[in-house]
Amino acid sequence: MNRRAYMVFVGLFAVSCFAMSQNDTTNIVSIENSEPRPISSYGGKNVIEEYSLQSPRISKRFDNKKLFDHAFIEAGMGLNSMMGRNVDGYFTKPSASANISFGDWITPEHGWRLTGAIGYFNHPASPRAKYISIGADYLMNLTALSKWEYPTYDRMELYGVAGFNVFNSQIKGEDKIGYALNLGLKGVYRLSSYTYVYLEPRASLNYKMLHGNIWYKFRPSVALNGGVGFSSPRVSPKGSMYKNNSEVSSLDQWPVYDYEDDGHWLSNTYVTLLAGPSLVSNFHPSTWGDYIGSKFKFAVGKMFNPYIGAQLSLNGGINKLANSISHAKMLGVGAEAVWNMHNTFGGYNPNRKFYLNALAGLGYNINMYGTSTDYQNYSWSLGGGVQANYRLCNGVNVVIEPRIDVYGEKFIPEASSMKNYDVIPSLLLGLNLYEGVNCREISDNNSNYDLESWYDDMFVELAGGICVPFSFTAGHNTDKSFRPRAYMSFGKWFNALSGTRLWLDMGSIWQNESLCTRSASYGVDYLLNLTNAFKGYDENRRFDVIGGVGVNTLNFKNNSSVYVGAQLSAQALYRINNLFGVFVEPQARFYDKNALKYSDCFPKNSVLLNMLVGVKVNMKGYQPNYYADFDNADDKAFFSVSAGLTTPIKGLKHIHSYGPTAKVSFGKWYSPISAWRLSGWGYLNKIEGSRYGIVNGSLDYLLDASAFTFGYNPDRVVSTRIVAGVDLGMDFYNSNVHFVPQVHFGGQLAVRVSPNVEIFAEPQYVYALKSRFDSRLYKTSLQGVLGLNYSFGKNGAQRDLTAPEYKNFASASFGLNMMSGYVDERTPEEQLAAVKQLERKYRVNPEFNIAYGRWFNGLSAYRVGVSCMGTNNSGYTLYQLHLDYIANMKTLLTGKNTEDEKGQLRGILGVNAGTLVKSSHSPRKALGLELGLQAAYLVSPRIELFVEPMAQLLNKNMFKGHSIEGILETKLGVNYKF
Repeated sequence: MNRRAYMVFVGLFAVSCFAMSQNDTTNIVSIENSEPRPISSYGGKNVIEEYSLQSPRISKRFDNKKLFDHAFIEAGMGLNSMMGRNVDGYFTKPSASANISFGDWITPEHGWRLTGAIGYFNHPASPRAKYISIGADYLMNLTALSKWEYPTYDRMELYGVAGFNVFNSQIKGEDKIGYALNLGLKGVYRLSSYTYVYLEPRASLNYKMLHGNIWYKFRPSVALNGGVGFSSPRVSPKGSMYKNNSEVSSLDQWPVYDYEDDGHWLSNTYVTLLAGPSLVSNFHPSTWGDYIGSKFKFAVGKMFNPYIGAQLSLNGGINKLANSISHAKMLGVGAEAVWNMHNTFGGYNPNRKFYLNALAGLGYNINMYGTSTDYQNYSWSLGGGVQANYRLCNGVNVVIEPRIDVYGEKFIPEASSMKNYDVIPSLLLGLNLYEGVNCREISDNNSNYDLESWYDDMFVELAGGICVPFSFTAGHNTDKSFRPRAYMSFGKWFNALSGTRLWLDMGSIWQNESLCTRSASYGVDYLLNLTNAFKGYDENRRFDVIGGVGVNTLNFKNNSSVYVGAQLSAQALYRINNLFGVFVEPQARFYDKNALKYSDCFPKNSVLLNMLVGVKVNMKGYQPNYYADFDNADDKAFFSVSAGLTTPIKGLKHIHSYGPTAKVSFGKWYSPISAWRLSGWGYLNKIEGSRYGIVNGSLDYLLDASAFTFGYNPDRVVSTRIVAGVDLGMDFYNSNVHFVPQVHFGGQLAVRVSPNVEIFAEPQYVYALKSRFDSRLYKTSLQGVLGLNYSFGKNGAQRDLTAPEYKNFASASFGLNMMSGYVDERTPEEQLAAVKQLERKYRVNPEFNIAYGRWFNGLSAYRVGVSCMGTNNSGYTLYQLHLDYIANMKTLLTGKNTEDEKGQLRGILGVNAGTLVKSSHSPRKALGLELGLQAAYLVSPRIELFVEPMAQLLNKNMFKGHSIEGILETKLGVNYKF
């Protein structure tokens, strides 16, 4: 090289070195003045002091690396296949596996993981083998390795995987320990900064497999696994690196909260109720149908911080066993650690809609085989799973929990999962109710629950559903054992947490293959609003979970035994609005072991399971300020007449068991929702071939459910009312009279046809507290009547008792009657000699009446008259002399003078003396009492047309055979006033 060329080369080299030094200095200044890099790309070298033409690439590092601060956990499933062909030349079919892994990244490029897996191996020429394995893998982040510097991760990354594992494989009781070397790739796609999904193809070389081997105890296999993982964020979301790095922040900008609770012992506690299918894992999936079953779990727990908690649980289950009529029945207790993976990897966030918990723990269990407690096994268990929580509302989560529990050898009789232990996977579904971190605030919220009156927050529930005995016999006859059920309840909430309800349900219960028995249950429950207990009262909340515990009685048709039991329930209620809601309610009822024909479950008792779906009506329409409107109403007092049919429960199916019923009532509304009512009513029937009759006086309480629910409205067209009351009366049967106290309850549906008149239907349930009959089926009756309610005017009017212009009146009427009395004309000798008692015949008889009366004033009058009546015996005639007191009911109730009104309503109370005559027979005499009602229509100032129903009670001198006889009569006539 000549001198000139050499000088040019040296000059260019010097300029180049100066330019490079200036560029490096600028870069260093930029680094020093910017956010420090979390990962060194230069190994800490000073590029000025140790100058080189090009900085070499070296391994990247995490700053201040600590053990597990870049940890991850994964769970997945996959398929594997052994290499080879069967005798027909077909490749081995793939088989399933499941795995879970835990690992840590040492640097951005290098990491490790530990993996546990279970699954199956198919073989071309031998049965399927089960296996369980553990292994260790080295991970190389190829994406990080390919970059000059790596301050964070990409959304999509590729890893290289190399490792080994140890496995135990088993075929029909024969097992073997083997080893494998693995090599594969793993593709990761990040959903957020701490969650990702992955896909991992892998090839393995297996040594000492239980299956036949090739290549001197070696056999190759391939697998494809996929799943989901959690990893610690590599850059804190609170740091400026996170905010300033678009690659990081674009993955997921999630909020991070500081964790603070108020120190209350209930903070972060929860209750979980789960149930679902389970399986005694057996050798081949084709046999799983023979070992299917169910499992339930009730757990109470507490999270000590956002990441770690613990829970105690009560567990139970039932599983089928192949070729056996008996079942494996388990009951146990457990303790588990709870790990919130979302909070651990993604930071504490109490507002997450979805999060996962990992569970692992120990249990102690008892297993009863068959129907006898003589066959029992005890075992410790090791179990765990993943619990997915989805928040429905504050304090309520829907939970899905897949899990696996491992028990000791032969814990499940007649089944074998593995050689030394039994494995039961299950999939549980249910609800989780949890407290937040501000329990004191929740308590304050519950104190805001306000009752404006005692009537507030009453409710009625109407539901239908199915019931089934909790027995294996019922489980084998599901087409017959699920029976319909009808349910009704009335309840009240006393505060934000506590309430009670009274309930009745009816239906049939399956007993065996040829017997379904009709039954009725009555009960009372204590209710606890679990949502308010865990999250505090919120009047705008739509969804509530309500727990219940109570006692009840179970009664069967044609069975005098009464079984007392306990009930547990859980109600999921969705409020459509403030008045109406819909609910689903599972119930479990526990009775004595003799209540049901089959009780082949553990523990040994009779258990009835119900599932109800229904409507809930919340009665919140009543308000105290309605009294102002009520005080101005004109229709507080009312008068009612009604008629219908009554039958004892025993004769419900037979039309001839229904007897006529008549009722006259007077009542008054004393509040916008409440009224009292006095009634007189009678009932005639024939029981077991003999005549039966009853006359009662009743006192009732009426609750206007429409006003209670929707608010007071004096012009409401359709009203629904609840009726409850007591009866005091006398009955006659087989020539004897008994005192009969009764209670009754029912409802009234009323339709207003004019400002003062309602048509109503009123069904009632009547029960005799004391009766001549021992059977409850005769003591219990159903009654239905149709009638009219007439409302009087305003009570506050000044009383006007001025006598009418025409004080005197005469009346004539024609009517029809029915008599209970019948004259038995046989001699005593003929009666004793008779094989069969003379069948009495009852008929409608004519009558004629004339009377004279006089009004003392606008309220009161007297009347005297005579009547001639036909009787049940041909040839006999009853003549009576009547003395009656008549009261103007409209004047009595309203104080107004009604002389000029077209419609008149009068009450009648009187006495009579009568004689029963027949040609050539001695007359028979009797005294009587009479009670009636006269409804009159004014045709002209002097003439009225009237209808007059009346009832009479006669003493025993009139007819032989009964102490008291009765007459029901209806008259049509005319009054002439003068």
